[in-house]
Amino acid sequence: MEQLNVLIFSASFGAGHVRAAEAIMEELRIKESNVKITHLDFGAFLSKTFNSFIKSTYIELIKYTPKLWGKFYYRTSKIPPDSLFQRFLNGLGRREFVKLIKSLKPDLVICTYPTVAGVLAQQRLKGILNVPLVTVVTDYAVHSQWIHSGVDLYIVGCESVYDGLVARGIPPSSIRITGIPVSPKFEWTLDRQEILKKLHLKPHLPTVLVMG
Repeated sequence: MEQLNVLIFSASFGAGHVRAAEAIMEELRIKESNVKITHLDFGAFLSKTFNSFIKSTYIELIKYTPKLWGKFYYRTSKIPPDSLFQRFLNGLGRREFVKLIKSLKPDLVICTYPTVAGVLAQQRLKGILNVPLVTVVTDYAVHSQWIHSGVDLYIVGCESVYDGLVARGIPPSSIRITGIPVSPKFEWTLDRQEILKKLHLKPHLPTVLVMG
């Protein structure tokens, strides 16, 4: 059987994009007996100064001024695809991406981070790259940064995102509702009493799990 060569791009701006990529990798290794997976961080293709600035700014906004981050998120969700800002984003790491993809020769590229999907989509539209491109939307809202003409398939977490993409012109045949990827480990059935003992929890008291 011929080996399936998959390239996955995520970004370490928060853990969600990376966790989704890791979940996809786990599932691929379960479903495909002969697969080669390369997982890369988008930030590694930016200058160290710029990458550090983006990460620190994101963390500070989320931690200290979440309302300001919310406003920024909303404003950027309306950016036109031909705007100067969008053209700037579509050029980030462009040469390095093209060189890497041509050397790795993947059968498929999967992106769990929107900016890198935009960069690669533009290269496909220009005829520079010719590899199937899948975008995994890790938000429960439709943001313009996820939408790019050169993407073949969108994986979304819920019906409202599906509807939002269709409303913005994405063909329904190019969208699949799967839920946001999570590790197959969450499907395991474990012994409750054993886990309570391992975590030093009292079995007669309710157990509350807080996640964020």
